[in-house]
Amino acid sequence: MKKLKKFNLYLSELNSVDVGFLADRAIKQIIDIADAQVGVFYIYEKGNLKTLSKYSVDKKLSDSDFFNVSP
Repeated sequence: MKKLKKFNLYLSELNSVDVGFLADRAIKQIIDIADAQVGVFYIYEKGNLKTLSKYSVDKKLSDSDFFNVSP
C-alpha cells in the first residue's frame, strides 16, 4: 500500500509539470547547442500539431495550418 501511495504522489506531480515552461527552457538550450537560428516544438493534439514553444519563428507561420496532419 505504501508503494501505491508513492506512485500516486508521483503521478500527481507529473500532472503539475508545466510542459510549456520546460519546452521554452529546452528550446533555448537546444538552439544554443545546435548553433541554430530558429526552432519550434510542437505537440500533437486532436489530429494537428500545435505550437508548444518557438524561437525566432513568426507567429503567423507557427500557428498556420501548414502542419495540419489530420486525414
